[in-house]
Amino acid sequence: MTAESDRSGGCQCGAVRYRAKGELGYPHLCHCRMCQKAAGNYFMPLAAAMRRDFTLTRGEPKWFQSSDLVRRGFCGDCGTPLFYDIPDTDFINLTLGSLDNPDTVKPVMQSNTGRKMSWFHALDGLPLEPQPETPDRENAIAASNHQHPRPRHEKLAPRRKLMTDTIKTGGCQCGAVRFRISGKLGRPSICHCRMCQKQFGGFFSALVTAPEEGMEWTRGEPSYFQSSVNIDRGFCSNCGTPMTYRHPGGLELAIGTFDDRSDLAPLIQVNYEARLPWVEEIFEAPVLKDQDFYARQEAIISFQHPDHDTEVWPAKGVKI
Repeated sequence: MTAESDRSGGCQCGAVRYRAKGELGYPHLCHCRMCQKAAGNYFMPLAAAMRRDFTLTRGEPKWFQSSDLVRRGFCGDCGTPLFYDIPDTDFINLTLGSLDNPDTVKPVMQSNTGRKMSWFHALDGLPLEPQPETPDRENAIAASNHQHPRPRHEKLAPRRKLMTDTIKTGGCQCGAVRFRISGKLGRPSICHCRMCQKQFGGFFSALVTAPEEGMEWTRGEPSYFQSSVNIDRGFCSNCGTPMTYRHPGGLELAIGTFDDRSDLAPLIQVNYEARLPWVEEIFEAPVLKDQDFYARQEAIISFQHPDHDTEVWPAKGVKI
């Protein structure tokens, strides 16, 4: 349990804001594939607020029914993952990266570690990208920030479609947006900046550089939120999956959206100075070993798209 009595949070554009009174329960990391997909990341960090103490203070989220039991809430304007909800229970789970002060809620447990990336057990061994901070640079970033509390929405022209040889595929959790990569991917990395934390609803973003030639959207295309000057962030407007980070130097894709992530271990950390103070310790949290919990997990019927291409997929996802 956390000690704070009143917490606020929201999406990156500010269209959806919430407040939770009282303690947040069971802050944890979920490594299940469904949460990886919904977060576009290696895991999803969550904590529970009592429903009676939870209030939406601005706007309403969009919802994607990811399974027969669970729906996932996100901002329809910018895509930020916000909530993991099991209706008719007395609590709602909040994504920890969407809190205004995520550094104050440290995870105490890990679940579904059977799906945890086998090579991703610690952060302190990763090298850091040299990036000297100067007042001028910091002021320029702050002035160009379009995230809340200074929202701005803009759609940019889609990236051109080209192909070469080696194939890698991926897409969002509902299957409305799918991509194919032909060619060699660039450097996988994690970024600790607050803007990336907010976009992914997590402790950092996990991204890999797409090749200059060989990026094709094979089904649908992302929607975009312009988070700062010359930078936009793509997401599926139907299910909220964070998908891209687009900047003048190229396009980066969310690693959690790839069908096969086994060879996408991060090689470097970016914006290390902005990291949460305990982030290197997150995988030291104990592992949940409640067999009843995992039995319920096994019984869930997933409505997410499988980790491979499909010729036909329902426009609004699978339903029963």
